[in-house]
Amino acid sequence: MNSDEQPKTYMQEIFDKLDEFYSHHASSEGFRSFFSKHRDVKKWMIASDYCLGDKKKPNGTMCISIIPYLTYFPEMKNEVQEKAPKDIKKSRHIRDEFIQYLSSGNSFHLCFIPTDFSALGETKEEVEAIADQLIQLYESWIVSTPEAAEKYLETLRKLRYLKQETKNKGFNLNLFHNMYFLTFIVAYFYHYIDKTTRADMIGWFSDRDSMINAYKGLAFDLLTMHFHTMSELTGNNSSDISIIIGVPELEGSMWYDEIVRLPDYIAGTFADWDVSTNVCSKDKFLPIIEEIGTTTESFMLAKVGLHKGLFEHKIITISKICDKENPSV
Repeated sequence: MNSDEQPKTYMQEIFDKLDEFYSHHASSEGFRSFFSKHRDVKKWMIASDYCLGDKKKPNGTMCISIIPYLTYFPEMKNEVQEKAPKDIKKSRHIRDEFIQYLSSGNSFHLCFIPTDFSALGETKEEVEAIADQLIQLYESWIVSTPEAAEKYLETLRKLRYLKQETKNKGFNLNLFHNMYFLTFIVAYFYHYIDKTTRADMIGWFSDRDSMINAYKGLAFDLLTMHFHTMSELTGNNSSDISIIIGVPELEGSMWYDEIVRLPDYIAGTFADWDVSTNVCSKDKFLPIIEEIGTTTESFMLAKVGLHKGLFEHKIITISKICDKENPSV
C-alpha cells in the first residue's frame, strides 16, 4: 500500500499521533532519554502483563516493560527471582530492592488504563468488517509477496476463524478490542526501538492471557502485521529486525515467568489505585505508586481510548501525594 496515494486509515492516524507524542512531546522526555542512553543496544525485550475485567478493581490495566538486553537471560531471571520471588498478588509486601530494580533506569515501564475501544467495532458486524479488511490485506500480500505465501495463508486461516467467531451469539467484543489494541501498541514500541536504537532483535514476552490465545493465536500475527505496516509508513525496513515471540506454556509456570514479574507488579498496582480518591486497597501497592509512579525516567501512566473519531491519550502525572492528572496528546 502506498500511503501517499490513499487517505490514511484511523489506525494510521493513531500511529502518527503516538509517534508525535513519544518522539517530541515534553511529557515523554524521560522516555526518549531512556532510549538515548541505550541507543547502542542490539537486543531488546518487551514484557507485558494485564489486569482486565476485574470489577472489584477501579481500573483495567495493560503494562508494558521495555528492557534492553544488558544481562544474560538466566542471570536476569535469577536477579528478579531474588528481589521478587512471587507475583504481586501472592506477595504481602514489595521489597525495597525490587523497587530499586524497577526504577534503576535499565527498564522502562508504560501502564495503560483503557477507557473505550469503540472504534474497533461496537457490534459483531463491525468486527466482521474489520476481519474482512484484514483478509483482503493478506490476500493482496500473497499476490505481491508469493515467497511468504505459506506464512500469510496461516494468518488467513486465523482471520477466517475470527470472522466465523463473530457470528456466534456470545462473541466477546472486549476480548477482541483488548487484543487488537495490545498488539498495536506493542508493535508501536517495536517501531520506536527500531528507529531510535541499533536493534536487530526484539522479543515479546507476554503473560499468559486469553488475548494471546484467542482466535488460534492471532495476536502474534497481528503484532507482525502492525509492525510491518508502521515500517512501511515511515520507510523503515522491518526485515532488519528479528521478531522473537515468547510462547507461554498452557499451564503452570512459564519459562520466562520472572521477566513478566516486572510489568506484573506495575499492572497490579495501578489496577488497584483509584485515581480520583488516591486510595489503594492494600498498603503494599504504595511503594510502587510513590517510588515508581513519580519517576519520569522509567515510568509513564496513561489513559487510552480508541473512540470513534477521537483518539484519547492522557498522561497521568503523579506527585508524591499522587493527586495530579494532566492530559496530553
